[in-house]
Amino acid sequence: MGLSSAIEWWEEWQLRILALSSMGIQVFLFFSAMMRKRAIPSWFRSIVWLAYLGSDATVIYAMASLFNRHKNQDYTNSFKVQGSYSLEVFWAPILLIHLGGQDVITAYNIEDNELWRRQVLTTVSQITVSVYVFYKSWWLDIIHSDLRMMQAAMQMFVFGVLKCIEKPWALRSASINMLVSSNSLITKIEKSNEEGDSIDISLESYVEEARKFVLNPSDVDGNRCHFKPYMLFVDLSLPYSLRLSILKTLWIRDDVHLLLQEELAHTFHRLYTKLRTLVPDHHVVWSTDWKNIPKSPRSIRSVLESISRILRILGLFFLFEASGIFLLSHKEVYKSNDIKVTYVLLCCTTMIEFLSLFGWVYTNIFRKNPPWSYKVSQCRLIGNYVGSSIKPCDSSRSIIVLVLQHVKSGWKDYITNVASYRMFNDNRGQWSLQRNNCDNEDLAWSVRAPFDESVLLWHLATDLCLLSEGYTNEGATRSIEISNYMMYLLLNNPDMLMAGTKRSLFTTAIHELKGIIGDETLEDIDLAHKIIAKMESSEGCPSFIHNACVLSKALLCLDNMKMWEVIEGVWVEMLCFSASRCRGYLHAKSLGNGGELLTFVWLLLLQMGMEPLAEKLQRAEIPKRGGNGAASAASLSSDKSLALQRKKTEVPSGDEGNIADVPSTSNDSIVIDIGDNAS
Repeated sequence: MGLSSAIEWWEEWQLRILALSSMGIQVFLFFSAMMRKRAIPSWFRSIVWLAYLGSDATVIYAMASLFNRHKNQDYTNSFKVQGSYSLEVFWAPILLIHLGGQDVITAYNIEDNELWRRQVLTTVSQITVSVYVFYKSWWLDIIHSDLRMMQAAMQMFVFGVLKCIEKPWALRSASINMLVSSNSLITKIEKSNEEGDSIDISLESYVEEARKFVLNPSDVDGNRCHFKPYMLFVDLSLPYSLRLSILKTLWIRDDVHLLLQEELAHTFHRLYTKLRTLVPDHHVVWSTDWKNIPKSPRSIRSVLESISRILRILGLFFLFEASGIFLLSHKEVYKSNDIKVTYVLLCCTTMIEFLSLFGWVYTNIFRKNPPWSYKVSQCRLIGNYVGSSIKPCDSSRSIIVLVLQHVKSGWKDYITNVASYRMFNDNRGQWSLQRNNCDNEDLAWSVRAPFDESVLLWHLATDLCLLSEGYTNEGATRSIEISNYMMYLLLNNPDMLMAGTKRSLFTTAIHELKGIIGDETLEDIDLAHKIIAKMESSEGCPSFIHNACVLSKALLCLDNMKMWEVIEGVWVEMLCFSASRCRGYLHAKSLGNGGELLTFVWLLLLQMGMEPLAEKLQRAEIPKRGGNGAASAASLSSDKSLALQRKKTEVPSGDEGNIADVPSTSNDSIVIDIGDNAS
């Protein structure tokens, strides 16, 4: 086949190929897009991304081809060729339906929501093309089609226009500006406060009321108001009265992890799908004692959403009707290939729309959301060096329970006033050390290092303790899992771990290990032996590894049960510290990539009344540690003098200042027994 024959073949088949390709992409997106909520391979996630990007491009290309064919159509062609032109016009509304996309994926990344204006232009241009094609082929429809075919085509066109409009509407509704403006409840409270009719309370009253409640919990009564969890993802501080109400409700619930799953699923649908246009916001309802908040009239947006649901049902009816009409119509004037393509387009589009609507109806009736992923990603520095990988663990529920217990203990035993409330939110291991009487300089120096360095230091020390003592209890297991998860964030998602996290830390530590081990291939336990042997030699070793050995030695001096209690407590505090300092925007962005345990923790902390990031950044002054569970102010004020009094660890030239100074170990050899039970 020569070039001219190939061009001729492409001219004849390109519209069919493009229409079928568009249909195939829509089917793939329908069945695969919701898998983004799960832990799926990166290669499959990339395929979903390519399909998402290619869906609009394929439709636009197909519509352009359709436009050109009918712009230049030859009216002298045979009767059957002109009949196929008429049938191709029947594909235009189906392509518009494809342009509207699947309900399960309106945005792949959260940034896509900000491009809703571009989607509006695309929608208007393609609707214009469809109208033009209808206009150019109108007389052919009259000649070759019966009136019922024309009516079905027009009905599908109306449904296609509706689907096209829904997508930019959904994108605009999920944009940051719209999310902020949709927080009408917060706006009402702020407006009431400005008018002097305050229905909110002060921070001091909030802490006092919360403290009274947690010490003597009682039933939560009062009116009910809708709290939408996505309100938290725009980094707005909730009014203290609302925060207190949420705290009271969550405190007495036994299904906290399930509730968090539902909230994250609801937020995911709000940001990345069209669920909100099909199913009302009914997922999360909190009790509140407010009686002065005026009830809002039914908004224009909610009315439009109700109309949209009705039109979606009518649109499905139009598709069934069009399929039936085409099945019973006279098809002698059409080409056989065009007939087959039309059957595929009608049947597949009708099936997808039916399954989509059926799924949302099921969700609305039974109020169920697909469960969020339980997986907790893992990464070990030593394991990474020796080439062993760790599969994600299914421990999110047990870790959330640890965080919940930590916050409840904080409200009961630590927080008594505003200063201690803020200090509790700033702890990243200090309280765990103090509760276990370990807040001396043997351990306290390690939690005063820069946070990213402190995470790496405690990760290495936890691994060395594990290799020495093994999995002796559940606390050891949870400590290792949180440690590995924090290391995973340091390596793969440093922006969520902490703003300004040094991305080179992991690589630096790997290079230090390489300097100790060389090119030897060792198991992780043998690597630990080598590290300790290097520490005991007079040659010294790089600072990260040295400081980790110093820390692990201090931890191993404790009783086994107490050691793992301290380690677990420090990791829980570090996890909470990291979660509370990650922007809500990054948490929302992570939902599109399967979600993170850190987002579970962040959502739990906010609903348990902890200080949001916006308040941390807006503090008038930095509180001093002191009183009722907080470290003494004298301890912090003497940090500088303590640092000057301590001897700096001797490290090779060029490694100074890599981490906080550690207590001198010149008179004590570092001996850590690496037992066989580590495996």
